[in-house]
Amino acid sequence: MWTKCGSGMLVLFLLALLAISATFNVLQRGRILTLQESSSASQAAGQIVPGASVPPIKARDPAGIIATINYSVRRKPLLIYVFSPSCGWCRRNSNRINSLVMQIQSRYDVIGLSLTPVGLQEFLNAHPTSFSVYTNPSQETVNAYGLGTTPQTIAVSAEGKILSSWSGAYLKETGSQIEKFFSVTLPSD
Repeated sequence: MWTKCGSGMLVLFLLALLAISATFNVLQRGRILTLQESSSASQAAGQIVPGASVPPIKARDPAGIIATINYSVRRKPLLIYVFSPSCGWCRRNSNRINSLVMQIQSRYDVIGLSLTPVGLQEFLNAHPTSFSVYTNPSQETVNAYGLGTTPQTIAVSAEGKILSSWSGAYLKETGSQIEKFFSVTLPSD
């Protein structure tokens, strides 16, 4: 049997536990809200996630004319290879992207998207491609597709929904993921 002193201490102990639990719940709620806000901000900033719809691409074609690449006229999914002429990893990845394109060209349309025209012709002379290359993407395109890191590879359905996206050269894990996704084998060079 509890004495008055013992039961009073038990009540105080339980109240302390309740206060700790309430404090913990408030802190957790704050962390959850912060994570939700961060996730929403990431999506608003253009970080792409599979299943997300993306707008047509607006960029300059090889003749320097502003072009719009629409999904409404496509019969096949689109592979977008984003690169920059000054990117060392983009240069090193040239053989791998060309090999990928050769293996998937019957199933995918492919375009290159250079983030800048500076040095583009020299890059293409040294690293020829079998796909059309566009440059100077509009700010809307940059934001919607989360462009910035190169190389970046984005697969988009014919309906304009993100299928998958990879950042980096086709080495190690990124290379394995791309091989698995497209059912191809890339050179190891």
